[in-house]
Amino acid sequence: MARRITHKKHDEKERIIAVKIDNWEVAEIIDAWKMINNNREEFYTFENNKNAKVFARERKDGTKYLTSSSDGITENNLDELPTF
Repeated sequence: MARRITHKKHDEKERIIAVKIDNWEVAEIIDAWKMINNNREEFYTFENNKNAKVFARERKDGTKYLTSSSDGITENNLDELPTF
């Protein structure tokens, strides 16, 4: 069963460094990335009254990050989440 990412935390360069899951559990990005990449968890966001699946991605330089599918309103719903 997929779990909802409800909030984000970012650094001074506006990069997301942690997420809040189900409104209470905090996970660093690398931990959430590993959960998705190892098929242990699935995550989604719920913004604009629509669900968007969250994916684990890796840049060419090895930087690991999360992104979501588009909900037709925003390209990445993680960017729209409130901060904590």
